[in-house]
Amino acid sequence: MKKVIGLMIIVLALLLMVAACGNGNDGDPGPVTPPESVQPGAEASATPPTVANDNADGNDQQENNQPQNDEGPFHGGTLRVVGTTEGAGPIGVPWTGHISAQDTWLTGPVKQTLVREHQDSEVSPLLATHWDINLDTQTITFTLQQGVTFHDGSPFNAESAAWNLDKTQYYSGLAISYTVDILDNYVIRVNMETPITNGTINQFAQLPFRIISMVHYETYGYDSSRENPIGTGPFMLTNGGEYIRGSHTRAIRNPNFWMEGQPFLDAVEYHLLTDRMTQTLALSAPHGEGAIDALRTHSSEQIAHFRDLGYTNLWINMMGTALFPSSANPNSPMANVYVRRAISAAIDRDLLVAALGFNVWTPLYQYTTPARATHFVTDPDYGVPRFNPEQAREWMAQGGFPDGFRTTLYVQPGTADTDTAAAIQHMLAEIGIQADIVFPDAGAFVALNRVDGWEGLMFHNVMNAVVHANTASMLFSRAAGNFVSMEKSDEFEQLIQTSIEVFGDNVAEVRDLSDYIVDNCLIISLWLTNSSTIVRPGIEGLSFRDNIIRYEDAWFDWLGN
Repeated sequence: MKKVIGLMIIVLALLLMVAACGNGNDGDPGPVTPPESVQPGAEASATPPTVANDNADGNDQQENNQPQNDEGPFHGGTLRVVGTTEGAGPIGVPWTGHISAQDTWLTGPVKQTLVREHQDSEVSPLLATHWDINLDTQTITFTLQQGVTFHDGSPFNAESAAWNLDKTQYYSGLAISYTVDILDNYVIRVNMETPITNGTINQFAQLPFRIISMVHYETYGYDSSRENPIGTGPFMLTNGGEYIRGSHTRAIRNPNFWMEGQPFLDAVEYHLLTDRMTQTLALSAPHGEGAIDALRTHSSEQIAHFRDLGYTNLWINMMGTALFPSSANPNSPMANVYVRRAISAAIDRDLLVAALGFNVWTPLYQYTTPARATHFVTDPDYGVPRFNPEQAREWMAQGGFPDGFRTTLYVQPGTADTDTAAAIQHMLAEIGIQADIVFPDAGAFVALNRVDGWEGLMFHNVMNAVVHANTASMLFSRAAGNFVSMEKSDEFEQLIQTSIEVFGDNVAEVRDLSDYIVDNCLIISLWLTNSSTIVRPGIEGLSFRDNIIRYEDAWFDWLGN
C-alpha cells in the first residue's frame, strides 16, 4: 500500500508542478527447444504456417529478449505499469470466460500455459517441453516440465495438467473438443474430437489454458480460486502480493520459479490511472521510488509523444478499431444491411486518422490487420463501402430510414477518447443517425458484450489472433459467447467452421469468411491501432514477440550504476 501511496504522491506532485509553471504540456501526451513432430503415418506437417512480422509498418518493438548489456542482467526493483482499465472482476480461474480482455494482462506474470504463441504464429514450449502430433489418430501428446511447483507449493505434473485441460474443455465454450489421458507422471495425451488444424496447438497458449493449482481449487473451492490466482509464473499475487479490484495489483517475485535465475525483478505492479495527462506526466518524470516505468495505452497521441522522446514502444499491428452493429436484433435498425452499409460509408476514416491519429493510425477496411497473412492487401478496393455520404444517405432511404433514427454508441474502456467518439457521432449525424455516447466501465462493457447485449453500436478493438481461424472461433463463433448482439447466421457459422477445419492452406476459406463479414458490414472496421506498451529508457529484456510480454526477462540497467 505504501508503494501505491508513493505513486499517487508522485503524480500529485507532477500535477502541482504543471499548475505552478503554467507550461503547455497539459495534454501531450525460456530457452529455445525443438518444435513439435509428426508421428509416422501422418499426412501433413504439423508445424503451423509462418506469418511474417510486419515491423516496417510503424512497429518499434524489441525482438531480442537477451540482455544487451554485458554487465547485466541485474536483480531487484519493482516495475510499475499503468493502464486505463483494470480489475473488472475475479482473475483467478481462467476458463470461466468471466475474465475481461483488459484483465488478462494482470494474470500474465502469474499464470503460464503449456506452450507460448509468438506473433509470427510459431509455437514454442513452456510448461510442456515438447509435443507430438499424430494426424492419423488425431492426438497430441505433451511431455511436461519436471520440477515445477505452483505458488502454493503443490506440484505441477500430468495430473494437474490434465485436470486443468478437463476444466477448460468443460467450461470455456471453445471451438475445440477433446478428452485427456494421463500416460505418465509427466506425459498427457489429448485426444482431439474436432479436427487438428493450423491453429490447434496455438489454442493451448490462450487465456483459458493458463494453468492454476488443482490442489488449491479442490481444497478451498471455486470461489477462493477465483479470488486467488495461483499459477506457476515468475510472480505471485499471493504470499505478499495483492489484487485490489479497480485499483492495482502487486505481483512479487516467485522464489521457487522453475526457470533458474529468473525473474530478475522483485515485483511487477499494475495501477489503474485513467487520466491521460496524469499518465503522460508520470511516465515523463525521472525514474525514482513510485515512478511509472511503462504505460499500456491505445492513445495515438501518447504513442506519438513518447516515440518522439525516444521511449521504447512494444507493439505489433495486431488490432483494429471497429464498430459492431446490433445486427442480431430483428427489431433494430442495425438488422438492416443497408443501414450498416450506410454507417460504413458515412465515416471518413482518412479524416479521423489525419486529425486524431498522430501518424500512428492508418485506415482499415477489414478486420484482419497487415501483421496477419489473411489481410488481403493485394486488392486495393477490398473493404468497400468507402467514405461516400451521398451513397450513405441513399442506403438509409433504401433501408427504410430516410429521416434517420436515434441510437446509442457504447465505447469500450480505453479504446477511444471523447474527441474520437464525438467525431464518429458527428459523422453519423450527417446521415440522420443521432447517437448518444455511453462510456461503460470495464465490468459493464463485458456484460454488454457477453451477457446482456447492446442496442445500437459497440465501439470495440478487435484483436487478431496470430492464426486467423482462432480469431474467428474465439471471437465470433456461437460457441465463443462474445458479441452476443452480432448476427451469427447459419451461413456465417458454417464459414467460420470451414475456415477452422482446413489443415494447411486455408486462404480461400478465410477469404470467403472475410468477404461475408465485409459484404454484410457485420464489423465496420475504422482504423489500425495497436495494443501498445510504452517503456521508459533503461528497462531491458521486455519484448512483444509473444502474445503476452515476458516479465521474467525484464531488468533495470540502472541498478548496475
